[in-house]
Amino acid sequence: MSFPPLAARRGVAWTAACCGLLLVAGMAGGGCTTARPSDPKRFACVTIADHTAAEVREATRAVFERHGYRTVLPGETVMVFEKPAGTGDLLLHGGWSKRGTALRAKVWLSVAGPTSYSLAVQAFVVRDAGDPAIEDERALGWTRRGAFQALLEEVREELGVTAGVGD
Repeated sequence: MSFPPLAARRGVAWTAACCGLLLVAGMAGGGCTTARPSDPKRFACVTIADHTAAEVREATRAVFERHGYRTVLPGETVMVFEKPAGTGDLLLHGGWSKRGTALRAKVWLSVAGPTSYSLAVQAFVVRDAGDPAIEDERALGWTRRGAFQALLEEVREELGVTAGVGD
């Protein structure tokens, strides 16, 4: 009986070890969940203390509008902002729609404590924006989180609030 050369046996062993490691890592991470639009705090979030809900909403509106967003829904606890998608999003998500592609930010304002509020955002790219019958809203991935976290930090700065513990 002949055996393959030592280099070939090492290659097989290395491949088997890597596959086993990937399998174990996949099973260990099986209980994790991805960010969902219903859980916006998993995308970007800040805590703002010592300001009223109205002040936080107004600062949020001002910051998003300063960055080219328009207010679509100026709600009490949920605010929605949109702006036309940039070239990168058009290339990745745009399709051939005549209605256009937009970036949509849904911002949630909730009580975090006796004198503080939590401001959280989930961002989407929307094809056929503005046509509720056919628009296609898709949550943006983690790679885009930083830009929206920066917007929320700017809201906090606008109100003169320094970063809190755990932010």
